[in-house]
Amino acid sequence: MKISTIILTAIVVVALAAGFYFTLNNSKITANAISIEPEMININASRWSYTPDTITVKKDQPVKIIINNQDTTHGISIPELGVMGIGSVEFTPNKTGTFQFRCPTRCGVDHINMVGKLIVTD
Repeated sequence: MKISTIILTAIVVVALAAGFYFTLNNSKITANAISIEPEMININASRWSYTPDTITVKKDQPVKIIINNQDTTHGISIPELGVMGIGSVEFTPNKTGTFQFRCPTRCGVDHINMVGKLIVTD
């Protein structure tokens, strides 16, 4: 009787350990599958223009826009998507459409004309 109890206990312990091990490994795989590297986009920014001035990205795909300042400090602001940053911005567009982006730092006389276009597609 004692030997059957010991064997049963050993089987339960092994089963629990195996279950715990596979649960941990499945969590790691799921976490890695979910994390998506952002699409890297480089933009040159100089007084009153962006190059390129039109960017196309996909909805629900992470994006990182890196602003290469050519003369002074510039950034990007996209109010409809809640995005604003100086030097770079990282975000995941959650709706499709065409959105205007502007420089959020006052960079001179024609600052108001420093405009670009972000197109978000399905």
